[in-house]
Amino acid sequence: MSTRTLHRTFSICDLLEQHMTDPARRKGERTKFKLMKSTAELLGQQAFKDIRNLDICENAGVAAGVMNSHFKDKRELLVALLRFFMEQLKQEFNRHNDEYGEEEDVYIRLFDTIYYIMCCVQTNLGLWRLLLKEFDEHPTLAELYHEGVDYWSGYLSKQIPENHCGKKVTKKDKKLMAMLLGGMLDDALRFYFFSESVISDYPVEKLAETIATLRYSAIFGEFPKPASIKKANLMAKRIF
Repeated sequence: MSTRTLHRTFSICDLLEQHMTDPARRKGERTKFKLMKSTAELLGQQAFKDIRNLDICENAGVAAGVMNSHFKDKRELLVALLRFFMEQLKQEFNRHNDEYGEEEDVYIRLFDTIYYIMCCVQTNLGLWRLLLKEFDEHPTLAELYHEGVDYWSGYLSKQIPENHCGKKVTKKDKKLMAMLLGGMLDDALRFYFFSESVISDYPVEKLAETIATLRYSAIFGEFPKPASIKKANLMAKRIF
């Protein structure tokens, strides 16, 4: 697994910390967020199947039976955590994307999206490991994963022009192209962060550049301009 430190994006544990310490929230709500944060922290250290209810409560600093007062079991707690994570991910991505909404260079937008997601994975490895590697082991996780795929495919499909290489492209075709291009990124993330792979030896900027170039070429039938690639790599030096 790559141990390279990337630019920082949002941390789900930091967001949960804000919610669990918010005095405006009821005690029961704060306790739920505390248990969710505890689970997120433990997922960064071990597989979900190895995490016990007692581990979650001890790490959260609450009595052993408290979890059962808020969640039916640890799986229900995990689903609540992942739903919260996915919703926050969408909000943070939209916020980040708005900062570059006026960027006219499509290649730069493609690169920036890919690079931002990679930074998010690095900051929240435990949750992404579940979503990218273990989602098919749990029906509910698979449902959440596919909800995410639909969301990102919808975003990417908007980048695909109606006229593709001289041929009119329907909305259905755009969605298919977006899903296939998105699958390429998912596989790259799995290999880069969660396995010993040849691509783990590359700087993350190079990986993002390669995927963005392939996406651009698939969408527009030509390679991006060298000036766009250079500018995108310079932008990658900023801190999120």
